[in-house]
This record gives sequence, C-alpha cells and structure tokens, in this order.
Amino acid sequence: DEEIQTASDYSIKVSNPPRDAMDPDEWRKFFKPFANQNATMVTIAIDNSRLISTLIKRRKALKKLRDRLPDDIDMSDKKAVGNAVMEEKSDSSFRLPFFGTLESLYDQVQAYEKTVRELVQRDYGAVAVFVTFETERAQRSCCSS
Repeated sequence: DEEIQTASDYSIKVSNPPRDAMDPDEWRKFFKPFANQNATMVTIAIDNSRLISTLIKRRKALKKLRDRLPDDIDMSDKKAVGNAVMEEKSDSSFRLPFFGTLESLYDQVQAYEKTVRELVQRDYGAVAVFVTFETERAQRSCCSS
C-alpha cells in the first residue's frame, strides 16, 4: 500500500462532531498542532439528506415535464408552462394512462418545490468532518495522538 497514494493516506474522518461545529477555520485551528501547518482541506458533512433527495426528485420531474412540453416553451415562464398544462387538459385526445399527464407532472414539480422551500429553512447540523493534511506524516501524527 505504501507505493499507491490515495486520499485516505492524507485524511481523517471525525465521525461524531458537535452538531454546531460548522466552521472549517475552527477545525483547521484544532488540527494545526498535529500538522505543523494548516490542514489542506476541511469538509463538513451536514444532515441534509432529505433536502438532497427532494432536489434530485424535483430535477427528475422537471426533466420529464420539459421533455413533454413543446420546444418553444421556456421552463422559467410559469404562465407559458401553465397554459401548456391547461391546453393538454382540455384536449380530449387519447392518452396512455402509464405516461402521466402534464398536469400531474406539473403538480409533482410544484409539490417538490414547496418541500424544498420548507427544507431549506431548516438548521442542519454537522454529522462528519473530513480533514485532509499536506503530508502523510501529519495524518499519522494526528491518528497516533
């Protein structure tokens, strides 16, 4: 393993940080005695998995909606999108039930956007901190202390 360099040779993970320990500069100061210099990089993972999951679902629903709309409709023009939805709704032509309607896709996007607006307002806490040092020696010094 000594001949192959990986990020784990230079990094450590703090698995149980205080939830409010969100300042990378404080983590750099904390680990400076182990490294003889500042840590190269500090990444703080937060507990926002529900927000990320909802954003992914929203993006997928937006793509489906965009793919179904005529090419000349700008997705940022809510009125034009709404008109296209209403136009399809009033059209009495045959629709495949498993394909979904523009209205259902539009409603789904709106629901995801509402959820995202709510989740963005939450105060997320730290769940892990990843610290990458300049040298393997600094990482080992930290691990052995």
